[in-house]
Amino acid sequence: MPITEQQRAERIAYVGSSDARKLMAGQWLELWQQKTGRRGDDDLRQNVLVQIGIATEPLHRQFYEWKTGAQVVAVPETQRMMAHPHICANLDYGTFTHPQHAEQWDTPMEAKFNAGFASLADVIEYNFWQIQHQLLVTGCGQAVLSLIQPRQDGYSFAVIARDEARIVQLEETIHAFWWYVEQDEAPSQQDPVASPTVARQKILDMSLNNSFVSLATVILEHRLAVQASKNAESDLKGTMPEDAQLAYLPPRDGNPGLVLSRDKAGKISLKIGDLPRIHAARSTLWLPDGTSYDQAGE
Repeated sequence: MPITEQQRAERIAYVGSSDARKLMAGQWLELWQQKTGRRGDDDLRQNVLVQIGIATEPLHRQFYEWKTGAQVVAVPETQRMMAHPHICANLDYGTFTHPQHAEQWDTPMEAKFNAGFASLADVIEYNFWQIQHQLLVTGCGQAVLSLIQPRQDGYSFAVIARDEARIVQLEETIHAFWWYVEQDEAPSQQDPVASPTVARQKILDMSLNNSFVSLATVILEHRLAVQASKNAESDLKGTMPEDAQLAYLPPRDGNPGLVLSRDKAGKISLKIGDLPRIHAARSTLWLPDGTSYDQAGE
């Protein structure tokens, strides 16, 4: 959900989830400048992609509920670690691990919009520290990353488990950074801490698989004929008279027959083979002038 002006003003006083991503990326100095008032937040009001992401946030709620049946609820309040008030999180939504048994949401949901061709795995890796930060603050055991991506799958989501070891590392890093904020001392350059790699689908070069190569070669050698056949099929369907349910060519010159059939919705399909006898007995011969006569009656 879009943050309020009050939340925007309060952000200078704590490390939020989006800050955690920058922090683990080694951007300490830039973040320190923001937290000490030496640098303002970027004005994202004119950023088209950011604004599209905000505008589409309600769709995440709708799509996730359709996909899973789990209720999604707004979380308007800033979530805080009571023991460490400089560690907070503003959540997009909350949802339920077992909605039929729960009265309170137990799973943060992070809503993301991506206009490019990045995979879901890429988006998870990029937002890993942000999501683990939410789990650190809330104490929850898992989170949901909800992704709207028009150029890929349209809508997808992933359940991300709490990574205890990395959460400890994240919290230690936050405390180390916050020391510089409290001391008003500029931090030194920091090395980025990589997020874990998400398993992806295999991409295989099959050049050494003889069966694969053999079959692929047949397709490649006949690709022009295949394309010609597809084009002919499309054109052939266009010649079928509108008042015909079936149109066929009987076997000839050693070739099998061919049958076009039109279903109730008007869709035409093609089958190789002879016309069934039950239909052949009722067939009529089409003539170039558009007339036909009953062959069975000859």
